[in-house]
Amino acid sequence: MSETRCLRRRWSVEAAIDAAISGLGIARVLDYQVALHVAAGRLRYVLAARDPPPVPVSLVYQANRLRSPNARAMIDAARRYFSAGSVRGRRLVAGPVQR
Repeated sequence: MSETRCLRRRWSVEAAIDAAISGLGIARVLDYQVALHVAAGRLRYVLAARDPPPVPVSLVYQANRLRSPNARAMIDAARRYFSAGSVRGRRLVAGPVQR
């Protein structure tokens, strides 16, 4: 990688992602945290056979909120997003293959 990246000073998910992008190792992170990096080719999924099973997601809200257009829109959007299989949960990622 020709670009030098500045790693964040404290340990965090962002620091782990920066380290993986910089080629310093692999990181176990949630799909949504690295989706843009994977799409851009900065990261790639590795050891997919070792992925843990997906974790169920629950939305909790007050029953009277269901009538709210905003709450209904959020519930419908979440249902579409999670049922589409676009989120698997924690995945191992590594930097791009060096050529």
